[in-house]
Amino acid sequence: MPFLNTLKFPRRLFRVSLALKAIDGILEMAGGILLSIFNRRALNRMVIVLTQHELTEDPKDFVATHLRSLVSHLTSDVKLFAVAYLLIHGVLKIALAVNLLRGREGVYPWALAFFSVFMVYEAYQLSYTPSLALACFFFLDTAIVALLYWERRVTAQ
Repeated sequence: MPFLNTLKFPRRLFRVSLALKAIDGILEMAGGILLSIFNRRALNRMVIVLTQHELTEDPKDFVATHLRSLVSHLTSDVKLFAVAYLLIHGVLKIALAVNLLRGREGVYPWALAFFSVFMVYEAYQLSYTPSLALACFFFLDTAIVALLYWERRVTAQ
């Protein structure tokens, strides 16, 4: 396939993956903001309403039961950590993605380090708690790290 031999395909894939990371960062920030707004009781009621239909169909639904358990055991310390994590992680993802999309050369080492650290963390988490969503994020981060390395080498030549 001749289009794979050109630089356009990997570069487009790189840009699309960065756009996905920026969107993921926006969603993380939104989640952090929403989590900070609602108190534990309101979160518990919201999760009950959102999972009620699913649990009516399947009382042992993995996601719904674990989500309910998570919210019911949510302490203020855990909530504060989750809010801080989501906001900081989201801001960093957006900043890195935007600066990489703008072609800022000095961001490549930081982005490689940032995404590599999370890739290692995701692999560690997958070894203990297999999850399709986490596996997708792991493979997306792996692809981004490979594309970052490739893009950096191509632009340096």
